[in-house]
Amino acid sequence: MVLLALIFAALYALYWPQPDRVVKFIYAKLYGNLIGLLVHYRWPDKDGQSSVEYGLAYTLITAAILGTIIAITVEAVQRKQRSWRGSAFMGLIAWSVALLCFFNTSPVKPLDMVRIAEGAILLWAALTLGCLAPYMDNFALATVLAWWWFAQALFRTYFYVFETNDVMLWLNWKLPPLLGFIAFLLLGWVSRQRIYAAART
Repeated sequence: MVLLALIFAALYALYWPQPDRVVKFIYAKLYGNLIGLLVHYRWPDKDGQSSVEYGLAYTLITAAILGTIIAITVEAVQRKQRSWRGSAFMGLIAWSVALLCFFNTSPVKPLDMVRIAEGAILLWAALTLGCLAPYMDNFALATVLAWWWFAQALFRTYFYVFETNDVMLWLNWKLPPLLGFIAFLLLGWVSRQRIYAAART
């Protein structure tokens, strides 16, 4: 049910014109979720541990999604002069949080490293894009992306800094798709409003 809702929301977002890099991000996110769920269904966890096949698939999917996120953020930084220092400072904050997660995790498994790095990059992108959003042409779209990535980064941080329990493990499969569903709808709505505003003028 959650997967069908996510697909619907992504198609709604893609129905309205989006920037090229955002379109690539939406496709990467959508296909990544689909492939991740199929792989996990085919090779489920054993004794609370993710399978090697799922770990490999998750790493490749995450790399593809993070690549589009980095591209969106770097493009925003390039358009705003003298913003590289601010972006570097946000990176320092993000990787400091990542180190906190790393030292709080014992033992550290390879998939944990991927997820901690994912949280750090999401936090860096969210903080950077959020600070640049007021200076961008499409303020609303940048704000939606920034808040989405920030929420995901917070969840990843909470997942590793605080004790992981059955509730958190259940949320790990439910909350990210739910955030994606809401964000996709907002991306579509923002683009729709932008088009209607341009038509009225």
